[in-house]
Amino acid sequence: MTSIFRTPPLWLFLVGISILFTATVQAIPAAVTEPENATYSGIYENKITLDEGLWEGEPFIAGGASRPRVGLVEGFSFSGDLNGSGEEEQVVFLWENSGGSGSRVYLSILSSDNGNLVNLSTTLIGDRVQLRSGQIKNEKIELNVIQHQPGEPACCPSQKATLILVLDGTTIHQEKMLLAGNLSLSDLEETEWYLSSIKRGEVLSDKEEITLRFDGDKIVGKSACNRYFAGIKELEDMAGNISIGQIGSTRMICPQESMDLENRYFAALQGVFKYSFVGGKLALSWKNGDILGTMLFKPRKVQSQ
Repeated sequence: MTSIFRTPPLWLFLVGISILFTATVQAIPAAVTEPENATYSGIYENKITLDEGLWEGEPFIAGGASRPRVGLVEGFSFSGDLNGSGEEEQVVFLWENSGGSGSRVYLSILSSDNGNLVNLSTTLIGDRVQLRSGQIKNEKIELNVIQHQPGEPACCPSQKATLILVLDGTTIHQEKMLLAGNLSLSDLEETEWYLSSIKRGEVLSDKEEITLRFDGDKIVGKSACNRYFAGIKELEDMAGNISIGQIGSTRMICPQESMDLENRYFAALQGVFKYSFVGGKLALSWKNGDILGTMLFKPRKVQSQ
């Protein structure tokens, strides 16, 4: 009796193996290597996963605009060995808003597991705490912040503090808090600040660097074309409130693009009424007519002569 079974041709067998292999590869999720797409715990009851630096929950009221949100604090992170393993952990910061006026700040520690970022621990730093600088030193986190004093308005903290935090397994403990008095304009001296944006969401080109330095009761710097100067005064009605006097400058003529940028910068600078810190950057809030904005400056230590 002749069998009707036929051995499939080799090419068909190879095609089947290829399809199976492709499906298997596609089923393996890509490793998460960037904090803006990592998964975090310790903020809500359930874990949340950022998508390009942002997570949004369901509206509190169906069809409403108000909803819980969590985002990565951009441009402010640092790395180092926190547990003596010889491997570096990464410290990042998240903001969280649940529909009110407050914005809580969280510190989160990430570790690499076979190339995939894993959230070891997350802890609350405070409501509307301003982040100045941070580092990992001797397996401890040293975080410089501006926080509220008792009875101080939530909008306007003034207390300088250094938080010393340690990682114990998967828990972050605050070992100590070092207080250093109230924030003042003198804290902005000995640093050259260079402009990164005139308004939120704008990124300036590095081609024309704009700088700002504080020196007692005056400010000086280099704009897109000219050097400039002005008087500055710290007001006593609210922490961080300031006024800037008439701006003077040299009279060089530059390409129109540079002059336009300089004019925009001078108009914003003339209207500055408050200073604070946002993610390690100096933030100068300004008003020009009905337009409100915030300029952000990155710090650069002034080189000693």
